[in-house]
Amino acid sequence: MSQQAKEKAVSSIYLHAPLKRALNQCKGFAELAEPGSIGTCIGPSGAGKSVLATMLGPEVYGKRDSWQSGTTPYVVVTADNPDRGYFSPKELTRSILSELDDPFRTPPWQLEAKGLERRLAEAVQIAGVSSLRNCTEPMMRAVIESIGPQKRLSLIIVDEANMLALSTRNRVPTDYVEGLRILGKKAGCKVLLFGTVDLLLLGGYSAQFNRSEIRIHLNRMCCDDKAGREEFASFLVKMSEKWNVDPSVVVKNVADMYDWTYGVPGEVEKRLRLAAIRSVGSSKAITWDDIRSSRPSREEMDRIRMEADIVQSVMDDVPLTVQQAKAIRRKRHPSMGPKRVNAGAVA
Repeated sequence: MSQQAKEKAVSSIYLHAPLKRALNQCKGFAELAEPGSIGTCIGPSGAGKSVLATMLGPEVYGKRDSWQSGTTPYVVVTADNPDRGYFSPKELTRSILSELDDPFRTPPWQLEAKGLERRLAEAVQIAGVSSLRNCTEPMMRAVIESIGPQKRLSLIIVDEANMLALSTRNRVPTDYVEGLRILGKKAGCKVLLFGTVDLLLLGGYSAQFNRSEIRIHLNRMCCDDKAGREEFASFLVKMSEKWNVDPSVVVKNVADMYDWTYGVPGEVEKRLRLAAIRSVGSSKAITWDDIRSSRPSREEMDRIRMEADIVQSVMDDVPLTVQQAKAIRRKRHPSMGPKRVNAGAVA
């Protein structure tokens, strides 16, 4: 899905209190942080980080059709790397450069017109490559550092940044983050990382990183008080309308919906989506039985709660329980590292 399509898809998102609070803090980071600053927006899976990453740019810099010609005030990239078991900084750098208008696919006589310094324009021309695929990471970084100020690049948004925790041997995740910080400083922009509990592993590796990092918490919806319960009920109504469910069906069962989802927005939508799938082919409307049959297993519910509670404890500077500390250690020192699966024929 293109960035424009994503922006259109989130234009009608329900801004519940945790999402609105995190959005305002991310806007503050984008507007006030110094170039080279690193921000991390952390939340449990399904909290709405990808939605927030897509909303942020237009909120701060306006929609693309309003940008001054030749400028790119922000880019949104995803730290996915489907063909390897470990994070690849080269893939991420390639994605950033692609969003900035890949100069390696530009005719040589137009390179300087794109704002590329003469020495880099000549380097690109000498390289004689037809795409970013054949370009080295140092050359791509140098080009970003050159054209970033020309394009008035102010913010790099990295979604799924928890992938940075998949470091190779003899490397720590903050090596990658430090590389992004230096790239941002030279290009004149800030870097904002969106990820799950795995981003918490970045803390403690480097005092320099801990000093420069600004953490933002995208929390789940909590039903600890009347206002929280009312907001969760309003969110259920909004999601029910989206999936053609009678709102009264879920509002009457708010307690069960909260127990199954722990107030995580993505989990709410997942349950309603599964209920809609189960009802396909049936002439009747989606019932509570459809929704109840789509509830998560007890193991899934425990995982949802554990992840959300770990993030909450770390962000609130509350000591972790023994069980939470063990969960973090398992992530920091996995029993088996990622490896490529051999899909060959079975003998």
